[in-house]
Amino acid sequence: VFIYAMTNDDRVKEAMINLLMFEKWGLKFHSIGIFENQEELNRKTLAKFTDICEKGFSNLPGNRDRLLKYIRETAGIAAA
Repeated sequence: VFIYAMTNDDRVKEAMINLLMFEKWGLKFHSIGIFENQEELNRKTLAKFTDICEKGFSNLPGNRDRLLKYIRETAGIAAA
């Protein structure tokens, strides 16, 4: 599981490059993108990222429980 915390367009672009390389190398992985504030990102950059990343969360504070649930399900871990 690769988790990317993204604060701006540059971080999103770096994450996209990483994910595209992992795909090119044939790695099997799950990817999660967490945005500091998704509304502030360039729409074109965000659209490209959502094509590549498996799951995205618009912010951490409002999605903490959903994120933890998703990680547990993806990793096959039972909830505590």
